[in-house]
Amino acid sequence: MAKGCFYAVAAGRSTGVFTTWGECEAHVKGFNGCRYKKFKTRSEAQTFIDDYNGQRGNSEQKPAANPNKVKRPREESTVLEDELKPPSAQKLKQYVKDTFYAVAKGLKTGIVTTQDEVDKMTVGYPGHAAYKKFASKQAARDYLAAFDNATKSTSMMKNETSPSAAASKSFAGAEKVSKPSGGWWYAVAKGRKTGVFRSWNEAKKQVENLFSPSFKKFPTKEEAEAFVNQHAVATGKQDGDSDPKDPNTLVAFCDGSALENGRRRCRAGYACIFPHNEDWNVAKQLAEERATNNRAEYMAALEGMKRANVEDPDASRMLYIFSDSMLLIRSMTEWVGTWQKNNWIKSDGAPVQNRDLLELLMAEKGDRRIRWTHVKAHTGKTDWRSKWNDVADNAARNAALSVGED
Repeated sequence: MAKGCFYAVAAGRSTGVFTTWGECEAHVKGFNGCRYKKFKTRSEAQTFIDDYNGQRGNSEQKPAANPNKVKRPREESTVLEDELKPPSAQKLKQYVKDTFYAVAKGLKTGIVTTQDEVDKMTVGYPGHAAYKKFASKQAARDYLAAFDNATKSTSMMKNETSPSAAASKSFAGAEKVSKPSGGWWYAVAKGRKTGVFRSWNEAKKQVENLFSPSFKKFPTKEEAEAFVNQHAVATGKQDGDSDPKDPNTLVAFCDGSALENGRRRCRAGYACIFPHNEDWNVAKQLAEERATNNRAEYMAALEGMKRANVEDPDASRMLYIFSDSMLLIRSMTEWVGTWQKNNWIKSDGAPVQNRDLLELLMAEKGDRRIRWTHVKAHTGKTDWRSKWNDVADNAARNAALSVGED
């Protein structure tokens, strides 16, 4: 579409003036009785909305002959029907080409259809994100499968947000860092085999070429074992744990969405979905100057904890939190404890980002045991986890879209 266009939505899921067809389409596509039109100036677009709503308000006092028929304002009689009705599938292809983006490495992974979604999954990723555009969904899936099977250097774990990143660089460079007199202890909390190992070669076999393994080296065996145990308690199943599909369990699917993430006009939203108690669901816009995808993810998890504390104030029940954000999960299961001990300063000397929300999360968590579970995003599958993750994703995105124009 040409630059400088303003899309006025007078009747739709949300009303307002939007600057891209994609935003407009999200509010009118499939909406019965939608009314929208493109203008060259914002004032013309706003006038269209005001006139439509004014005409509608005046007509509400009169009985309508046909309740399914919505009158068009008289002064807008020149509006073409194809601009007032949702475009057909063939018409939509003039605006949107069949494009699929496969994100193999980022804050989230999966297949999406817009650059905004790619930005949400990659902008702010502490490393080199990997994604590619394809003309078919199958080609995108093949790319993800090939990426997972490809040989990747364990340098992907040199995550600058990790407390151990600057101190140890990587296990491979352990000998170059002042070695303890008793040698290093290598803790693998997530890998082919978990445990504590005495050499990097042993540990390397458990983590190399895996997606998002969790490991770290320590000067003492006790510290290494504590790292493994902490991760197991936070993410692993223990004897007596209930099935998250049991309707009596506390379960939350959390997601954050940021359109134009990392940019000045970022529009963000978050959602916390409770599959067993949908009346508790929360979906809100993140209306703050520094809105980002990461902050939206944290806010979603915070809503889950708040609800758990309302329903179970003595924190006797475990809370399941499902999220497709590895940053959220690793922040809460691996890094936050060290950040607190170091007065919220990372090992590279930089302050921890989003400290305000992380402190709120830790305070809200209290003594409650939370089992953090990663679920892949945009898989196209219909299993229980994928279904509810998609519900959270859509709710967060709709909340982000609801943010008003300046």
